[in-house]
Amino acid sequence: MSTQAPDGRGATEAAGHPGGLVDERELARKRERMADERDRVADEREEAADQRERLADAREVAADERERALDIREIHSDRMARQAGEMAAGRRQRAQEAIGRARALLAASQDRLNRTQAALTRAEAREIREQYSVEREIAASSLHLPTSSSPAPQKAANTPSRQEALESLVVRLHARFGAAAAALADAHELLADHYADISSNDTAIAADHRDLAAHARRKAARIRRAARDLR
Repeated sequence: MSTQAPDGRGATEAAGHPGGLVDERELARKRERMADERDRVADEREEAADQRERLADAREVAADERERALDIREIHSDRMARQAGEMAAGRRQRAQEAIGRARALLAASQDRLNRTQAALTRAEAREIREQYSVEREIAASSLHLPTSSSPAPQKAANTPSRQEALESLVVRLHARFGAAAAALADAHELLADHYADISSNDTAIAADHRDLAAHARRKAARIRRAARDLR
């Protein structure tokens, strides 16, 4: 009696669709969902930074108004003191106004610091968004790129090959890296400006602040050079 040989086509078809590829694509989808959530968090942080900067602007305008009002009051006080011969009272009034002016200047300095912090937070949020955008780009690309171990299907005329898709991905990631590098360099420049502002006084640490400003500017320059070298 002759026996029929077992048909091997089923095993061949099963080997053509490895479970590992399905797992890889599911992992890529999870990475993309995580990147979306992180992007949303970065948006919220940037919006909070914008709000802090708007508040700092409003406080600085108010501080300027207070300082102008103090100047007017001091001029008026001098005139009244000369007219009434109350120089001692005028000196006390001017001392009080000088204290008020010093407080206004301190408040304005704090507002500039808040604005710098808001700008740094915004730059950090942009950098985080770029990073997560890159992760999303890679995750999305891995869903569509054929693996080198999978059997090559019949490719349509308008379907890019694996090489073409990877080359396109590299071009896009280079562009994103350039944008992230520019944002990071801008953040270092803002930090340098802040250190330069607070080093203009005569405090003992003014020289340290000037050194920190120079260091931040050097880092910004190195980042920009690195971005240019990778173009």
